[in-house]
Amino acid sequence: MHISELSIGKRLGISFGALAVIALLLGGLAVFGTRTLSENMENIGGNRVPALQALAQLNRERMVIRAQTQAVFAHETQANIREKLRGIQEERRKGWQQSDRGWETQLKIPRTSEKGRVLQQQLGERYKAWRAIYVDLDDLIERLASAANASQTTTLYAEYRQVVSRMAPISDAMGKIFDAMTENNFTRTNEMIKVDRATAAWLEIWVIAATAFSVILAVLLGWFITRSVVAPLKRGGEMLDVF
Repeated sequence: MHISELSIGKRLGISFGALAVIALLLGGLAVFGTRTLSENMENIGGNRVPALQALAQLNRERMVIRAQTQAVFAHETQANIREKLRGIQEERRKGWQQSDRGWETQLKIPRTSEKGRVLQQQLGERYKAWRAIYVDLDDLIERLASAANASQTTTLYAEYRQVVSRMAPISDAMGKIFDAMTENNFTRTNEMIKVDRATAAWLEIWVIAATAFSVILAVLLGWFITRSVVAPLKRGGEMLDVF
């Protein structure tokens, strides 16, 4: 059946149906693009930024605790060593609370790349070793703060130096993993931003093209509808003139 043989109502229905399909396609394209960009932004804001914050907190606490560890040597020859070491112990307890909270946050963040998962596993191993060595160091600080005489203090400081020499490589290795994880996070975040920009540019092109096509089609359909309605009326008027 030719379209000219259709009634005016059916022609109007087809025309407006075509416009409705185009509107749905534009809406679907907008929803797809918005959802894609929203998911990526949510990943950046809810995953990548918190991961960097947790890494920064852990690394900061690592350096603070290490500084406290070295500060113990500064009080070796002081008379009020017990008071000074008790102060370090109090600071250390607060530091461990901050460190453990940062580590718990770090564990909750999902890793979206194989490299990230490998680095997280390596960091977990180093973190356990780091915490374990500090159990010995904290115990030695407690014993130093409770030392009964200078001879015992000298012996404990010698032991403390040995444990610190074992701690330093563990702390350094953990610091390198922090750096690697931070760099990986920045790299992945930059890649996501590039993808988002490309998606936004792609959406912009398609929206402009679809809008232009819709305008052209609307004009053509308007012309077609007008012609479909006017032509029968003209023929009817000509027939009335004949009679």
